[in-house]
Amino acid sequence: MNIGSVTETEEENRINQDIHTLDKRIKMFTVIGWSFIILGIILAVVGVIYQFNGNSNIRLSEIGDYIGGTVASTWSLAGLFFIYVAFLGQQKQMLLQKLDLYYNRLEITATRKELEGQKEQMIEQNKAIKLQRFENTFFHMLSLHNEIIDKLLFETEYINFEKREYFKGAFHELKNQKNADLTLDYTDDSTTWNAINDGYRYFFFEHHSMIGHYFRNLYHIFKYIHLSELISEVDKQFYASLVRAQLSSYELIMMFYNSLIDGLGFPKFKYLIDKYDLLQNLDEDTLLNSEHWHFYFRIKVENPYSDTN
Repeated sequence: MNIGSVTETEEENRINQDIHTLDKRIKMFTVIGWSFIILGIILAVVGVIYQFNGNSNIRLSEIGDYIGGTVASTWSLAGLFFIYVAFLGQQKQMLLQKLDLYYNRLEITATRKELEGQKEQMIEQNKAIKLQRFENTFFHMLSLHNEIIDKLLFETEYINFEKREYFKGAFHELKNQKNADLTLDYTDDSTTWNAINDGYRYFFFEHHSMIGHYFRNLYHIFKYIHLSELISEVDKQFYASLVRAQLSSYELIMMFYNSLIDGLGFPKFKYLIDKYDLLQNLDEDTLLNSEHWHFYFRIKVENPYSDTN
Protein backbone atom coordinates (compact mmCIF):
# COMPACT_ATOMS: atom_id res chain seq x y z
CA MET A 1 0.00 0.00 0.00
CA ASN A 2 1.31 3.48 -0.94
CA ILE A 3 0.72 6.80 0.79
CA GLY A 4 1.16 9.33 -1.98
CA SER A 5 4.54 8.37 -3.38
CA VAL A 6 5.88 7.17 -0.04
CA THR A 7 5.59 3.54 0.93
CA GLU A 8 4.59 2.45 4.42
CA THR A 9 8.11 1.23 5.21
CA GLU A 10 9.62 4.56 4.13
CA GLU A 11 7.09 6.47 6.22
CA GLU A 12 7.87 4.35 9.29
CA ASN A 13 11.62 4.83 8.81
CA ARG A 14 11.17 8.59 8.39
CA ILE A 15 9.11 8.92 11.58
CA ASN A 16 11.56 6.82 13.59
CA GLN A 17 14.45 8.87 12.22
CA ASP A 18 12.73 12.12 13.26
CA ILE A 19 12.09 10.74 16.74
CA HIS A 20 15.72 9.64 17.04
CA THR A 21 16.89 13.13 15.98
CA LEU A 22 14.59 14.79 18.55
CA ASP A 23 15.83 12.45 21.28
CA LYS A 24 19.40 13.54 20.61
CA ARG A 25 18.46 17.24 20.58
CA ILE A 26 16.39 16.89 23.78
CA LYS A 27 19.27 15.14 25.50
CA MET A 28 21.78 17.73 24.30
CA PHE A 29 19.73 20.82 25.30
CA THR A 30 18.74 19.24 28.62
CA VAL A 31 22.44 18.79 29.41
CA ILE A 32 23.12 22.40 28.38
CA GLY A 33 20.27 23.69 30.54
CA TRP A 34 21.45 21.79 33.60
CA SER A 35 24.98 22.97 32.89
CA PHE A 36 23.85 26.61 33.12
CA ILE A 37 22.00 25.90 36.37
CA ILE A 38 25.10 24.29 37.85
CA LEU A 39 27.20 27.18 36.54
CA GLY A 40 24.87 29.66 38.24
CA ILE A 41 25.17 27.80 41.53
CA ILE A 42 28.95 27.76 41.23
CA LEU A 43 29.05 31.50 40.47
CA ALA A 44 26.77 32.21 43.42
CA VAL A 45 28.91 30.19 45.82
CA VAL A 46 32.14 31.70 44.51
CA GLY A 47 30.74 35.22 44.77
CA VAL A 48 29.49 34.75 48.33
CA ILE A 49 32.78 33.24 49.43
CA TYR A 50 34.66 36.08 47.81
CA GLN A 51 32.49 38.69 49.50
CA PHE A 52 32.95 37.13 52.93
CA ASN A 53 36.70 36.65 52.58
CA GLY A 54 37.57 39.94 50.90
CA ASN A 55 35.42 42.43 52.80
CA SER A 56 34.55 42.56 56.50
CA ASN A 57 31.86 45.12 55.90
CA ILE A 58 29.50 42.84 54.00
CA ARG A 59 26.39 44.33 52.56
CA LEU A 60 23.52 41.98 51.76
CA SER A 61 22.45 44.33 48.98
CA GLU A 62 25.76 43.82 47.21
CA ILE A 63 25.41 40.02 47.51
CA GLY A 64 21.88 40.30 46.15
CA ASP A 65 23.00 42.47 43.28
CA TYR A 66 25.71 39.98 42.42
CA ILE A 67 23.44 36.98 42.52
CA GLY A 68 20.70 38.85 40.63
CA GLY A 69 23.07 40.07 37.99
CA THR A 70 25.19 36.95 37.49
CA VAL A 71 23.26 33.89 38.71
CA ALA A 72 19.79 35.00 37.63
CA SER A 73 20.87 35.69 34.06
CA THR A 74 22.61 32.30 33.94
CA TRP A 75 19.50 30.51 35.19
CA SER A 76 17.30 32.51 32.83
CA LEU A 77 19.38 31.22 29.96
CA ALA A 78 19.02 27.70 31.38
CA GLY A 79 15.23 28.24 31.51
CA LEU A 80 15.19 29.10 27.81
CA PHE A 81 16.92 25.83 27.05
CA PHE A 82 14.38 23.90 29.16
CA ILE A 83 11.52 25.68 27.37
CA TYR A 84 13.05 24.63 24.08
CA VAL A 85 13.42 21.07 25.44
CA ALA A 86 9.71 21.11 26.35
CA PHE A 87 8.90 22.25 22.81
CA LEU A 88 11.01 19.41 21.41
CA GLY A 89 9.20 17.02 23.75
CA GLN A 90 5.86 18.13 22.31
CA GLN A 91 7.17 17.50 18.81
CA LYS A 92 8.33 14.05 19.88
CA GLN A 93 4.91 13.34 21.42
CA MET A 94 3.23 14.30 18.15
CA LEU A 95 5.56 12.00 16.22
CA LEU A 96 4.86 9.16 18.67
CA GLN A 97 1.13 9.68 18.16
CA LYS A 98 1.67 9.69 14.41
CA LEU A 99 3.67 6.45 14.72
CA ASP A 100 0.94 4.95 16.87
CA LEU A 101 -1.66 5.86 14.24
CA TYR A 102 0.59 4.33 11.60
CA TYR A 103 0.80 1.04 13.53
CA ASN A 104 -2.96 1.10 14.13
CA ARG A 105 -3.51 1.54 10.41
CA LEU A 106 -1.19 -1.39 9.69
CA GLU A 107 -3.06 -3.50 12.20
CA ILE A 108 -6.41 -2.58 10.64
CA THR A 109 -5.05 -3.38 7.17
CA ALA A 110 -3.70 -6.73 8.38
CA THR A 111 -7.01 -7.50 10.08
CA ARG A 112 -8.94 -6.62 6.91
CA LYS A 113 -6.69 -8.85 4.83
CA GLU A 114 -7.07 -11.64 7.35
CA LEU A 115 -10.86 -11.27 7.23
CA GLU A 116 -10.76 -11.26 3.44
CA GLY A 117 -8.67 -14.42 3.55
CA GLN A 118 -11.14 -16.01 5.96
CA LYS A 119 -13.99 -14.95 3.68
CA GLU A 120 -12.32 -16.54 0.67
CA GLN A 121 -11.63 -19.65 2.72
CA MET A 122 -15.27 -19.81 3.80
CA ILE A 123 -16.36 -19.42 0.17
CA GLU A 124 -14.10 -22.30 -0.85
CA GLN A 125 -15.33 -24.41 2.04
CA ASN A 126 -18.92 -23.63 1.08
CA LYS A 127 -18.19 -24.69 -2.50
CA ALA A 128 -16.66 -27.93 -1.25
CA ILE A 129 -19.67 -28.62 0.97
CA LYS A 130 -22.09 -27.95 -1.91
CA LEU A 131 -20.06 -30.17 -4.22
CA GLN A 132 -20.05 -32.95 -1.64
CA ARG A 133 -23.83 -32.67 -1.21
CA PHE A 134 -24.29 -32.84 -4.97
CA GLU A 135 -21.94 -35.78 -5.44
CA ASN A 136 -23.53 -37.78 -2.61
CA THR A 137 -26.89 -37.64 -4.38
CA PHE A 138 -25.44 -37.94 -7.88
CA PHE A 139 -23.41 -41.08 -7.22
CA HIS A 140 -26.27 -42.61 -5.26
CA MET A 141 -28.55 -42.10 -8.29
CA LEU A 142 -25.84 -43.50 -10.56
CA SER A 143 -25.44 -46.53 -8.33
CA LEU A 144 -29.20 -47.10 -8.37
CA HIS A 145 -29.15 -46.81 -12.16
CA ASN A 146 -26.45 -49.48 -12.43
CA GLU A 147 -28.57 -51.74 -10.22
CA ILE A 148 -31.45 -51.26 -12.65
CA ILE A 149 -29.16 -52.17 -15.55
CA ASP A 150 -27.98 -55.31 -13.75
CA LYS A 151 -31.60 -56.53 -13.61
CA LEU A 152 -32.38 -55.95 -17.30
CA LEU A 153 -33.23 -59.11 -19.23
CA PHE A 154 -34.49 -59.44 -22.80
CA GLU A 155 -35.54 -63.00 -23.60
CA THR A 156 -35.80 -64.36 -27.12
CA GLU A 157 -36.38 -67.84 -28.48
CA TYR A 158 -32.68 -68.40 -29.11
CA ILE A 159 -30.73 -66.10 -26.77
CA ASN A 160 -31.20 -63.94 -23.68
CA PHE A 161 -29.72 -60.43 -23.53
CA GLU A 162 -28.74 -59.35 -20.02
CA LYS A 163 -27.69 -56.07 -18.44
CA ARG A 164 -26.47 -53.57 -21.05
CA GLU A 165 -26.81 -56.20 -23.76
CA TYR A 166 -30.54 -55.84 -23.13
CA PHE A 167 -30.59 -52.86 -25.47
CA LYS A 168 -29.09 -54.87 -28.31
CA GLY A 169 -31.96 -57.32 -28.12
CA ALA A 170 -34.43 -54.45 -27.66
CA PHE A 171 -33.14 -52.68 -30.76
CA HIS A 172 -33.49 -55.75 -32.94
CA GLU A 173 -36.99 -56.31 -31.57
CA LEU A 174 -37.87 -52.69 -32.43
CA LYS A 175 -36.39 -53.12 -35.88
CA ASN A 176 -38.22 -56.36 -36.66
CA GLN A 177 -41.63 -55.63 -35.17
CA LYS A 178 -44.48 -56.02 -37.64
CA ASN A 179 -46.97 -53.35 -36.57
CA ALA A 180 -44.93 -50.44 -38.01
CA ASP A 181 -42.05 -50.51 -40.44
CA LEU A 182 -39.61 -47.87 -39.14
CA THR A 183 -37.22 -48.51 -42.01
CA LEU A 184 -39.50 -46.96 -44.65
CA ASP A 185 -38.66 -43.73 -46.42
CA TYR A 186 -40.93 -40.81 -45.59
CA THR A 187 -42.37 -38.00 -47.62
CA ASP A 188 -42.57 -35.39 -44.84
CA ASP A 189 -41.94 -34.80 -41.12
CA SER A 190 -45.53 -35.61 -40.19
CA THR A 191 -45.26 -39.06 -41.75
CA THR A 192 -41.91 -39.61 -40.04
CA TRP A 193 -43.27 -38.55 -36.67
CA ASN A 194 -46.33 -40.79 -36.93
CA ALA A 195 -44.27 -43.80 -37.97
CA ILE A 196 -41.79 -43.37 -35.11
CA ASN A 197 -44.56 -42.80 -32.57
CA ASP A 198 -46.58 -45.81 -33.74
CA GLY A 199 -43.59 -48.11 -33.93
CA TYR A 200 -41.86 -47.14 -30.71
CA ARG A 201 -45.01 -46.82 -28.60
CA TYR A 202 -46.01 -50.36 -29.46
CA PHE A 203 -42.56 -51.62 -28.50
CA PHE A 204 -42.42 -49.51 -25.32
CA PHE A 205 -45.69 -50.70 -23.89
CA GLU A 206 -44.72 -54.30 -24.63
CA HIS A 207 -41.55 -53.87 -22.57
CA HIS A 208 -42.31 -50.89 -20.33
CA SER A 209 -41.60 -52.78 -17.07
CA MET A 210 -37.92 -52.93 -18.04
CA ILE A 211 -37.18 -50.09 -20.39
CA GLY A 212 -39.60 -47.65 -18.74
CA HIS A 213 -37.87 -47.96 -15.38
CA TYR A 214 -34.48 -47.53 -17.03
CA PHE A 215 -35.33 -44.32 -18.92
CA ARG A 216 -37.22 -42.73 -16.02
CA ASN A 217 -34.19 -43.10 -13.79
CA LEU A 218 -31.77 -41.97 -16.50
CA TYR A 219 -33.91 -38.91 -17.16
CA HIS A 220 -33.95 -37.98 -13.46
CA ILE A 221 -30.16 -38.21 -13.27
CA PHE A 222 -29.77 -35.62 -16.03
CA LYS A 223 -32.61 -33.54 -14.63
CA TYR A 224 -30.89 -33.48 -11.23
CA ILE A 225 -27.65 -32.33 -12.86
CA HIS A 226 -29.43 -29.67 -14.90
CA LEU A 227 -31.51 -28.16 -12.07
CA SER A 228 -28.89 -28.39 -9.33
CA GLU A 229 -27.86 -25.07 -7.79
CA LEU A 230 -24.95 -26.71 -6.00
CA ILE A 231 -22.61 -26.78 -9.01
CA SER A 232 -21.61 -24.46 -11.84
CA GLU A 233 -22.59 -24.78 -15.50
CA VAL A 234 -19.10 -26.10 -16.28
CA ASP A 235 -19.49 -28.77 -13.60
CA LYS A 236 -22.89 -29.73 -15.00
CA GLN A 237 -21.32 -30.46 -18.37
CA PHE A 238 -18.63 -32.52 -16.64
CA TYR A 239 -21.02 -34.71 -14.63
CA ALA A 240 -23.33 -35.15 -17.62
CA SER A 241 -20.32 -36.36 -19.62
CA LEU A 242 -19.56 -38.94 -16.89
CA VAL A 243 -22.99 -40.47 -17.39
CA ARG A 244 -22.82 -40.14 -21.16
CA ALA A 245 -19.53 -42.04 -21.25
CA GLN A 246 -21.23 -45.09 -19.74
CA LEU A 247 -23.93 -45.34 -22.41
CA SER A 248 -23.46 -48.06 -25.01
CA SER A 249 -24.26 -47.61 -28.69
CA TYR A 250 -27.54 -49.49 -28.37
CA GLU A 251 -28.52 -47.47 -25.31
CA LEU A 252 -27.99 -44.31 -27.35
CA ILE A 253 -30.18 -45.64 -30.17
CA MET A 254 -33.03 -46.51 -27.82
CA MET A 255 -32.65 -43.18 -26.01
CA PHE A 256 -32.80 -41.44 -29.38
CA TYR A 257 -36.20 -42.95 -30.22
CA ASN A 258 -37.53 -42.69 -26.66
CA SER A 259 -36.85 -38.93 -26.63
CA LEU A 260 -39.09 -38.41 -29.68
CA ILE A 261 -42.20 -39.90 -28.09
CA ASP A 262 -44.56 -37.36 -26.58
CA GLY A 263 -45.22 -38.17 -22.93
CA LEU A 264 -42.22 -40.49 -22.66
CA GLY A 265 -39.06 -38.60 -23.51
CA PHE A 266 -40.45 -35.59 -25.33
CA PRO A 267 -40.00 -32.70 -24.75
CA LYS A 268 -38.11 -32.67 -21.44
CA PHE A 269 -35.67 -35.50 -22.00
CA LYS A 270 -34.98 -34.38 -25.57
CA TYR A 271 -34.12 -30.93 -24.28
CA LEU A 272 -31.57 -32.41 -21.86
CA ILE A 273 -30.17 -34.69 -24.56
CA ASP A 274 -29.60 -31.71 -26.84
CA LYS A 275 -28.25 -29.42 -24.13
CA TYR A 276 -25.66 -31.90 -22.87
CA ASP A 277 -24.93 -33.36 -26.32
CA LEU A 278 -25.68 -36.90 -25.19
CA LEU A 279 -25.89 -38.24 -28.74
CA GLN A 280 -22.43 -37.08 -29.80
CA ASN A 281 -21.21 -40.70 -29.96
CA LEU A 282 -24.22 -42.02 -31.87
CA ASP A 283 -23.57 -43.08 -35.45
CA GLU A 284 -26.52 -42.08 -37.61
CA ASP A 285 -25.95 -45.17 -39.79
CA THR A 286 -26.94 -47.39 -36.87
CA LEU A 287 -30.44 -45.94 -36.76
CA LEU A 288 -33.38 -47.69 -38.36
CA ASN A 289 -33.44 -45.01 -41.03
CA SER A 290 -30.93 -42.26 -41.70
CA GLU A 291 -33.86 -39.88 -42.24
CA HIS A 292 -34.63 -40.22 -38.53
CA TRP A 293 -31.35 -38.46 -37.74
CA HIS A 294 -32.16 -35.42 -39.83
CA PHE A 295 -35.74 -35.42 -38.60
CA TYR A 296 -34.53 -35.44 -34.98
CA PHE A 297 -32.49 -32.28 -35.38
CA ARG A 298 -35.24 -30.46 -37.23
CA ILE A 299 -37.30 -30.65 -34.04
CA LYS A 300 -36.37 -27.79 -31.72
CA VAL A 301 -37.41 -27.88 -28.06
CA GLU A 302 -37.76 -24.81 -25.90
CA ASN A 303 -36.44 -24.97 -22.35
CA PRO A 304 -39.22 -26.74 -20.40
CA TYR A 305 -37.49 -25.91 -17.09
CA SER A 306 -37.38 -22.12 -17.48
CA ASP A 307 -40.12 -21.66 -14.85
CA THR A 308 -38.77 -24.31 -12.52
CA ASN A 309 -37.73 -23.01 -9.09
